[in-house]
Amino acid sequence: MFLIRSAFWLTLIVLLVPFKGEVGPNGGPAVGAAEAFGVASAAIHDIGGFCARNAAACETGGRLVSGIALKVQAGARWVYEAIEAKFEGDPEAEAPAPTAAGTLTADDRAAEWRGPDAGA
Repeated sequence: MFLIRSAFWLTLIVLLVPFKGEVGPNGGPAVGAAEAFGVASAAIHDIGGFCARNAAACETGGRLVSGIALKVQAGARWVYEAIEAKFEGDPEAEAPAPTAAGTLTADDRAAEWRGPDAGA
């Protein structure tokens, strides 16, 4: 259904974009925006009755979409479990609590302080 809706809106956008090509009998565009909208509405209405006319195709399409949805769910579950497993046993995954020394490492604190040059 997403592809059908996307195709509908993209087609509608393309039809509404001005085009300097075909010219209708009155010098305007060959197909007006209102005419294009009417045709698009009729096409959507016709698509809505597709399952009534072709039940076997709708049933097969429904099973296909269900299978794809199950695969997407399994993939999302796999990604979630992989991320959870990575951060579950990793001590660096959580930020350490701030201390009085801030973010200085032991090497940073070991260096002796040198004041400004006396000659400057």
